[in-house]
Amino acid sequence: MCCFFKSNFTSNRNITRGILKSIIKLEKRGIQIKRDYFVQANKYLNVVGGAMILDMLSTDEVEEMIDQYLVKYYSLEVGV
Repeated sequence: MCCFFKSNFTSNRNITRGILKSIIKLEKRGIQIKRDYFVQANKYLNVVGGAMILDMLSTDEVEEMIDQYLVKYYSLEVGV
């Protein structure tokens, strides 16, 4: 969790909340959350941030983006 909070994304509450809400949903599904989930979410947003202004996204939009990415990246069942 330490490295997650060092990220520049944490200065935007919508982004931070969106990431955390997405990861909490995975945890509630019984998936053991590891540091890599936060790392991958931040890497993804870093790439996406090169093409769009992340500061304009709502918490729900960030959450949905992270949901879709983590499901695909970790080959999880749909229904996050």
